[in-house]
Amino acid sequence: MSVTAATRTPQSLREEIWNLPNTLTTLRIVVIPIVIWAMLLNTPWSAFCACLLFSAAAATDWLDGYIARRQGLVSLWGQYLDPVADKLIVLATTVTAVHLGNLPVWLVVLLLSREIAVTSLRAIAATQGLTIHVLQTGKWKTAIQLVGLIAVLVGFPYHMDYILLEGRIDFVALGELLLILSVILSLGSGAQYLTSFLDAIIEERHFQPRKKRFNPRVPPKTD
Repeated sequence: MSVTAATRTPQSLREEIWNLPNTLTTLRIVVIPIVIWAMLLNTPWSAFCACLLFSAAAATDWLDGYIARRQGLVSLWGQYLDPVADKLIVLATTVTAVHLGNLPVWLVVLLLSREIAVTSLRAIAATQGLTIHVLQTGKWKTAIQLVGLIAVLVGFPYHMDYILLEGRIDFVALGELLLILSVILSLGSGAQYLTSFLDAIIEERHFQPRKKRFNPRVPPKTD
């Protein structure tokens, strides 16, 4: 269970840091250098290994949140570490993909700029006691972004011959297309977050907001 700041001790802090959800999140960070090393080898086999490791890391992102909520292990450390792990693995893989020539620089700049902007907005909102809730557009953005990155990590075109699918598929081109779509969605959701934040500030000053997407003074629901 979570421990309040008033009762937190060195022992309870160690237990909080190394509970199962936070351990999974830490493993997600540890695996990043291995994914980058496999990408830089730039062979079909190493690219396949990088894709598998990244997919496993993406799965733990869902799993650690599920376990934390189910077992009441939501912690302050987990609230900090989980989004950091997500941003680090996306940053590392996209920058490496640019180095390998698999993604254009402008696409990665837009993708990372949006992530930094929304993260900063969340931090500012938290100082005002406001909670930013995840929008449906943001959820779709994240899903499409993950699938796009997995396709980019495959790294090479392959000949596919299945029941309804036959021919040569360029996974890098497919991944780039999906990431472009995720950037379009991310810019839209980013604008919604900004509008909601401004509305919440207006509401705090006793004006009528356009559409309420924030719950002032409610602790954030995080993994």
